[in-house]
Amino acid sequence: MICGLLLGAVVGVVNGLLVTGLGINPLIATLGTMSIARGIALVLTEGFSVSSLPAAFGWIGKADLGGFPVIVIVTILLVVVFDLAVRHTRFFRQVYFIGANEKAAMLSGINVNRVRIIAYALTGVLAAFAGVLLASRLMSGTPTAGNGLELQVLAAAVIGGASLRGGEGTILGAFLGVVFVALINNTMTMLAVSIYWQMIVIGTVLVCAVALDMLIRSKRA
Repeated sequence: MICGLLLGAVVGVVNGLLVTGLGINPLIATLGTMSIARGIALVLTEGFSVSSLPAAFGWIGKADLGGFPVIVIVTILLVVVFDLAVRHTRFFRQVYFIGANEKAAMLSGINVNRVRIIAYALTGVLAAFAGVLLASRLMSGTPTAGNGLELQVLAAAVIGGASLRGGEGTILGAFLGVVFVALINNTMTMLAVSIYWQMIVIGTVLVCAVALDMLIRSKRA
């Protein structure tokens, strides 16, 4: 688990260096490294799931405390901790400033490159931790388990109030966006809607959310 988290940090730092050092568009850089990471996972496993994991590893994903699943408790704790951190710590305020206006943040004395690299590293660690939780729940390391989730993440973040241009959004809003997308998925599953139609619905939700965000921004301007 520790090695997985460290590897997530390494990938995050690589993303940060690609963006800050080479000036690659952040979305292109992260999509490119995502494709590379998925390819490496498939090469190492030859496309097969890694099973026969220790029984204790499944505790996080399947156990419960007081009737609440541990994985839900961990998620809520992360949301609370990072929501407070975003509201009350200097580093995360700098992240907001950079997202809103990078040039102004630089002129105000913020070390933009350092903050961005740290932010990417932290994001990599959290993504790796999400992978650990998923592997614990499935009790296997499946190289294709997260395929397609990036679209749902984007939809959830935008629905929760984040802007693709940066500088806006909250942790709580993103969490509520995730809950909303999960409700849509679960509802369609209960109604026996085809997985193919579910992909169409999620894509439509994303496009509508981004279009609404752009419309609101233009009216404010």
